[in-house]
Amino acid sequence: MKDGRSGRIFYGWIVVWISFLTLFLVYGARFSYGLFVRPFIDEFGWSRAQISLAASLNFLLFGFIQILAGGALGRVGPRRMVAWSLGVLGIAHLLVPLSHGLWQLYLIYGLLAAVGLSGASTVTLGVVVARWFQARRGLALGIINAGVSAGQMVLIPAVTAVILTLGWRAGWWILGGLLLLAVPLVATMLRDDPAELGLQPLGAVGPGKGAGRPGLREMWRGACIFSRSGPFWLLSGGYFVCGFSATMMSTHLPIFITDRGFSLLTAANVMALIGGMNVVGSMTIGAFSDRAGRHVPLAGIYFMRGLSLLFLLVVHETALPLYLFAVVFGYSYFATVPLVTALVSQNFGDHNLGLGFGLISFWHMIGSAVGSYLAGAIFDLAGTYVPIFMTSAVLLMGATALSLRVPEEAPAPLPAVPAAA
Repeated sequence: MKDGRSGRIFYGWIVVWISFLTLFLVYGARFSYGLFVRPFIDEFGWSRAQISLAASLNFLLFGFIQILAGGALGRVGPRRMVAWSLGVLGIAHLLVPLSHGLWQLYLIYGLLAAVGLSGASTVTLGVVVARWFQARRGLALGIINAGVSAGQMVLIPAVTAVILTLGWRAGWWILGGLLLLAVPLVATMLRDDPAELGLQPLGAVGPGKGAGRPGLREMWRGACIFSRSGPFWLLSGGYFVCGFSATMMSTHLPIFITDRGFSLLTAANVMALIGGMNVVGSMTIGAFSDRAGRHVPLAGIYFMRGLSLLFLLVVHETALPLYLFAVVFGYSYFATVPLVTALVSQNFGDHNLGLGFGLISFWHMIGSAVGSYLAGAIFDLAGTYVPIFMTSAVLLMGATALSLRVPEEAPAPLPAVPAAA
């Protein structure tokens, strides 16, 4: 990981590990939401659809604000955006335990936490890491996205232990405090661009270039350009299904497991195993795609995830099927992110990576909002998660077919979105 010309550690790897830690905390907190569904039901008597709606609002607003964040990334700078976002997200987590009505949960978690998530997401940090690497980009993106799952692997069991010993409110306060502690590290050590330190991206031949600074008019123009691109819709369709299936499970899997008579600790262990397997998936898939291409591994991931959801239908009295599900589902969970990031760069150009990935990720968030709420609403009506699991599996097979049609590289990448005057 050293710069071959100077013998020093290339600063881009420091950016990678700061990004890893940020995503570790942000997504570890995000995926912990499902642990609080049962406590919300027990204390307030809210339905699953009502509780899921808070998550759905969060995901939907996150997706919309993320488009603005992606377009404004060059103007604001990743370091400031990520630091401020961590602060907002930490405050939101501290405030959730003070909620006594659904409207407060919707306002704090649905809106305020979404603002914090939008600026400290895989999109923001994926863009800044991609700026630092031309060579070994797949590996670098795989490492930071492994932070998403590492957070789930470590924080979900830890938060579960806090809930069981100190109560559900303490779980939110612990998460909020950890997020706030990360703000000074990001503010002092994250660097927006290699040019900021007089460096080039790893593997670059010419001088590194800073990001463009599109305004709202230029962002709209870019969105219109992307909407006429076939690869844009292929990637967006697959990413919608990715969000639908992944977020449905992160919200409802813990309570699905406890519904089957297993303990909350078992649910936490299954979620942690999913996170641990996705560390392996993100790292290996990212590095493998540098040699083998992106669209076939992406299709394989969606196919594996669909099979794993069908496997959940056989869960009854023993926990073994749950852990087997966690291995397969976990390997495919967030390994989509480095592949989609790279495909956006290859089809639309590095100059459009922030805005292009932000727009495609909006469809991921729409899918997340629909999947999370629909699962709760269907359970309230039918008393079972079987219909939503089967629907999600069918959609994932469709995403497999879409991914196989995504070109590895467009014949002519889209022109850069012009900077605001």
